[in-house]
Amino acid sequence: MRRRLVTLVVLSIMLFAAINACGATKYFYLGQDLNTDITLTKGELAALQLTAYYNNTGALTGKLVRQSLRAMLGSMSLDVFVDTVVQEGWPVYKSGTQFTVSDAELMLAYIEAGDVVLGWVNKYFPNISPSAVNIVFTVKGFQIGTYKQGKFTLQR
Repeated sequence: MRRRLVTLVVLSIMLFAAINACGATKYFYLGQDLNTDITLTKGELAALQLTAYYNNTGALTGKLVRQSLRAMLGSMSLDVFVDTVVQEGWPVYKSGTQFTVSDAELMLAYIEAGDVVLGWVNKYFPNISPSAVNIVFTVKGFQIGTYKQGKFTLQR
């Protein structure tokens, strides 16, 4: 009986020490440098969440596919970088920044895409002024142009 009592006391002490050790570091399996608290603004968190949710391949419009998306808060604007490819049903991409359609048709496709991306932005930044949002579109890494306030400017 005495052995059981001693074993129970020792196990209780070990459990208490383990609980306190885990409380000291939030993620016991990470080093202390990665367990350091940081402070983020809600805007910085929103930019990270927007990037995390949309930084993958997915539908954008009937003509364009999103390859990646990165949102960054700048001192004067929210900059959103969207890499795209064309849908299989709209085979107009040649290479680099060259397309087989007119600049006007290309701009309309990217205006439609800009409207979609601005809708995503508004989910994470509901009160942001559209004039503070720059959406930079690339295709396979080549910069095509910038969408701002419903207008698309080619930059090839």
